[in-house]
Amino acid sequence: MKTYPVNINLQKEIIQKLDKAAAENFKTSFESALKNKQKQQLKRACEEFESIFINIIMQKMRSSIPESGIQKSFGREIYESMFDQEVSKEMAKSGGIGLAKQLYDQLSKYL
Repeated sequence: MKTYPVNINLQKEIIQKLDKAAAENFKTSFESALKNKQKQQLKRACEEFESIFINIIMQKMRSSIPESGIQKSFGREIYESMFDQEVSKEMAKSGGIGLAKQLYDQLSKYL
């Protein structure tokens, strides 16, 4: 069976779409929380923002690791991206780096 390599641009596009979906989810949650004056929803939106921020940090950290001689597969890159997203979400839910709390404290004044 002959296999064909996946286009590197396609890989990057899929990973960007995953990141863009997370950003859109945050934007929707945040706008809804402010519009409906829902403190609990605002708290979740702040956690989503912190999750996105932590995910960006993790991606930058991962990209700073020197590559070995083995080329990364398409599946591995997608897996690592999804893994980083889930770890970021769990970190933000459990207190993370404190960004969500600071953001919530500042924005809850407007509800």
